[in-house]
Amino acid sequence: MAVQELIFKGERLRVERLPYSVFRLVLARPELRNAFDAVMIGELLQVLSDLATRPSKELRVLLLVGEGKTFCAGADLDYMRAQALNSAEENEADARRLGMVFHRLAAFPAPVLCGIQGAAIGGGFGLAACADIVVADPDAVFALSEVRLGLLPAVISPFVVRKLGLAQAAPLMLSGRRLGAPEANVCGLVQALVPAETSLEVALQAHVLELLQADDVDAVFLDIRM
Repeated sequence: MAVQELIFKGERLRVERLPYSVFRLVLARPELRNAFDAVMIGELLQVLSDLATRPSKELRVLLLVGEGKTFCAGADLDYMRAQALNSAEENEADARRLGMVFHRLAAFPAPVLCGIQGAAIGGGFGLAACADIVVADPDAVFALSEVRLGLLPAVISPFVVRKLGLAQAAPLMLSGRRLGAPEANVCGLVQALVPAETSLEVALQAHVLELLQADDVDAVFLDIRM
C-alpha cells in the first residue's frame, strides 16, 4: 500500500496512514536492529495512546513492522548499562513504563498484525506476543535471551503466558532457548509463515485484506497492493 500520510516521525519510529484505514507503525532504528531504549519506549507509549483514541472506522488495522533486516533485537545494551546504575525506584519506574507499552498494544482496540523478519528477541518477542496475528519469515528466530544475562523476562511474561500458555512459555522464559519460526508457529506465537517465493510484505498484504473483509463486506472487492 502506498503511504497516504506520515502521522508521526520520531527518533526511533514512525507511523504511516495507508489506504483503507490501515495504519503502519514502523520501528525505525535499523542501524541497531530496532533495539529498545528509553526514547523508543517513550515514543511507543505516545503513539499507541494516540492511535487507540481514533474511531474504529478511521483505524481498522494496525500493522506493526521493523525497518531493516531485524524486527527487534530487544533492549539496547547502552540502555541496559545505564539502567544498572539507576536506583531501584528508577528501575521500577522504567519497568512500569515498558510494561505499559505491552499493555497498550495487547489491549489495542483494532486488530494488530505484526510482521517479523530476522529476529524478535526480548522485548521484540514481547511485541509479537501482544499482537493478534504474527506473520514471520520462515528463517526468523525468537528468544527471551535476557535470562542468560541473569535478567528475568518479568515485564513481558504476562503477555507471553497469555499467548502461549504456561506449559509453552515457562521453558522459553527459563532457558532463553532460540525458537525457529516453524516451531513458533506450532506453539502459537506465530500464526502464519511467509510462503515460499513470497515476500513478507506480500504475505502481510494478504492478511490485511482478510481483516478488512471481516470488518466490511465491501472490502471483498478491494485490490490491495502495498
